[in-house]
Amino acid sequence: MACDELLLMVLEAVANDYERLGHIENQIASWTETPMDQLDREKIKATLCGAINSGYIAIYELTSTSPHVVELSTASADLDQHWFLTTKQGKARCR
Repeated sequence: MACDELLLMVLEAVANDYERLGHIENQIASWTETPMDQLDREKIKATLCGAINSGYIAIYELTSTSPHVVELSTASADLDQHWFLTTKQGKARCR
């Protein structure tokens, strides 16, 4: 799978709602008909981080206090703890 193709899949997976890393992986697996145990999760994580650094995807933390959704400037080492959403710039990149 080409790098650009994977980027577009990651962007599409978070285009409509806040999503977690597991959902992104499941979406890509269903679109490529690749079993989860054969997915290159590190490549997906690297693509996700690249999209965040490029401004295509925003990273969020959900909290129990107001505001309930807080945008973060960077991801922690554990991407499984965050939520992701495509930005306007990311949506334009998909077109």
